[in-house]
Amino acid sequence: MRSRTRSARCPGCGRLSGRIHGRYERRLADAPLGGLSVVIVVLIRRFKCLRTECPAVTFAEQIPGLTRPHARYTPVLRDLLGRVAQVLAGRPGARLARRLGMVTAKDTLLRCCGPPR
Repeated sequence: MRSRTRSARCPGCGRLSGRIHGRYERRLADAPLGGLSVVIVVLIRRFKCLRTECPAVTFAEQIPGLTRPHARYTPVLRDLLGRVAQVLAGRPGARLARRLGMVTAKDTLLRCCGPPR
């Protein structure tokens, strides 16, 4: 999958940029389908900020509703894992998630998907 937009907004200054600096593949785990794990492969573009005084020289595009900076899970899967973490927490939660097709470690479940601190 890839974005069709021609430009992206710089997170540092908010200016639109259409100058592509490079591309990379990003893999996001998504909610299971029929008990099987789903991985979405997204081609992400890095843009160069055109404003010289901006602290962000380059930045990666974000697809609204699908990607966030550094996230490895889609919002749907993160919500599902958060619900499992709230009810079962650590090892039991990781075992249930694995049986449902959502592969995650107990520590990851507690750290990123548990209730906010």
